[in-house]
Amino acid sequence: MENDGHIILGSTVGEDNDSEVVADEYAGRIKTSYSPVTKCLQIKTFQDEHHCSVSFKNKMVTAAMITQYFEATIKDHPKMKLREIQRRCVSDMHVNVTINCCYRARKIVKEKTIGNPKEEFGLL
Repeated sequence: MENDGHIILGSTVGEDNDSEVVADEYAGRIKTSYSPVTKCLQIKTFQDEHHCSVSFKNKMVTAAMITQYFEATIKDHPKMKLREIQRRCVSDMHVNVTINCCYRARKIVKEKTIGNPKEEFGLL
């Protein structure tokens, strides 16, 4: 909905609210202000492009996630070097991972394809 060249947000808010709620959601890409005439928050500027640098740090990346992401590749190339898996994580996922994490990911894929002998013996 537009009003005098400004885009009005869908819900009407009270005068005591400010634009921080909306600004937090879009992390500095959007600037709003309260208009007493329309009694709404109005978007004043909106930055559509994203210019943040890639940090390559993400503690949420685990061996299980790498396994899920590269499972087909590791199955096709079971003797893929750990440095190659690490390099692919950087190029495809934009995250740095340790060699140990790559080792665990490759081990999980091998266990899925070959089977874990301890688990199979427990089924007998």
